[in-house]
Amino acid sequence: MIANNVKYLKAQELWNNENYLLAGKELFESISDEEKIVWLTSLLKEILKIFNNEELSKLIDISKSRESWGDARFSFEKIREIKLKTDDILYIVIFDLIENIAKTIYNMSNQLPKYDLNSSWKISKNIKDIITNNKSNEEFGDELLRIYWCLNDNEISDDTEKFIF
Repeated sequence: MIANNVKYLKAQELWNNENYLLAGKELFESISDEEKIVWLTSLLKEILKIFNNEELSKLIDISKSRESWGDARFSFEKIREIKLKTDDILYIVIFDLIENIAKTIYNMSNQLPKYDLNSSWKISKNIKDIITNNKSNEEFGDELLRIYWCLNDNEISDDTEKFIF
């Protein structure tokens, strides 16, 4: 993915200064919709590796076709129901990330009503929260962070041809 270098560098500076919401804004706004969906799906696929969940698999399928993006609203609702049944802080922060990705995909469908317009910006803080709360599998947090900052689609997804725009 080719990002707007100025916004990308600004996002890194904001992240380093622990301003995660604005870092997320700068990074997300630096890439096209086609790049965003590949990036979001790559994050979901990484989560699926350690957290096998039917709703997460459905959300990944939804993300692969622009015509299905509106269905992300239903995935969000199901994921929220699951999250509300847990008190494990790591699961809660992982579900927060999945919820914000689902809301972002739904918002990209341009259907109404929209979720919070800053849902995509919150992904940055969600990843930081996962890294902070996940001491048992640091490789998972490292990989999420690598995907988060990776803007070369050859590195983050090996099946971009399966996306329908």
